[in-house]
Amino acid sequence: MHLLPDDIQKEIKLVEDLTKNNSGYYLNLTVVYGSRQEIIDGIKRLFEDFKKGIIDINNLDESLFMRYLYFGDEIPYPEPDLIIRTSGT
Repeated sequence: MHLLPDDIQKEIKLVEDLTKNNSGYYLNLTVVYGSRQEIIDGIKRLFEDFKKGIIDINNLDESLFMRYLYFGDEIPYPEPDLIIRTSGT
């Protein structure tokens, strides 16, 4: 969020505060997001756990790798139902 203007950050914080007790629905809003960086970060985290002996590389599958992405196990349905992508690189 630090990349966004202060007024936008304040509005996002207000919406978060107003909806913090809601359940049943999830809204994930990504701004200034690049999936490639998320994949690289996930690989780095996974490799660190591999080096520590926490994971066995032979058990690597989609489900395991997903835990190393930004949302990991934090929300029950991390895969989006709808993606709206604006232009850009």
